Amino acid sequence: MSKKIVVYNNVERFFHYHLVHLVAFLTISGLPVLSHTFDFIAYGLGIPVAALTNSQNILSAGMSALRFIHYSSAFLLTLLSVPFVFMIVRKIAHLSMWPDRWGVQATIDGFKEMWKFYIKQEHVRFGKMNAGQKLFAQIVVITMIVLAISGYMLIFRESISSDLATYARAAHAISFIIFGMMLIIHLYLAVHPTNKNSYDAMFHTGTMDEDFIKEHHGIYYDKLKKENKI
Repeated sequence: MSKKIVVYNNVERFFHYHLVHLVAFLTISGLPVLSHTFDFIAYGLGIPVAALTNSQNILSAGMSALRFIHYSSAFLLTLLSVPFVFMIVRKIAHLSMWPDRWGVQATIDGFKEMWKFYIKQEHVRFGKMNAGQKLFAQIVVITMIVLAISGYMLIFRESISSDLATYARAAHAISFIIFGMMLIIHLYLAVHPTNKNSYDAMFHTGTMDEDFIKEHHGIYYDKLKKENKI
């Protein structure tokens, strides 16, 4: 029987699992602020809120409730991020999000390998994460940092200048759109049949079979052997 190898620890799994919930709350509560196209969300929530608070303005009641949900979710995500950030900072030089090989050709090869793996269903030698997953992780880290900084600036916008608040609002909106686009792609690939083992490891077991890692994540397997973790 193949040995089970821990690929995601409890902190990583806990953060990832609850990140899904909080991002969903932040997205739904933030969309009506981003565009009036999504005012129906505020109206839908505003109906029961207005009834409970005896408010005459359904949209205003809904927006106030959504703003409370948005701020609360942001605060909870900040708290949730503390142990995760502390963990990754300690091993920042060894994170899987960094390329296994550097250079333009290595980047091109990485995306060619993704094409072979996801589209042609061919066997490819990956690290713990493929080129697309690494790029996603890098963009998500950057956009989440921008979202956090600009978001807290907007929460306390009375303490900053109107010009700075305008820039913060623009940065918040642009980073959210980029984050959202990457998230849609990530969700699609996460439930892709070829990623079933990675999905189960992240959300259920935290482990993968040694034989599977050796066959499908050869670069990662060699790294684990070199570090005497297998």
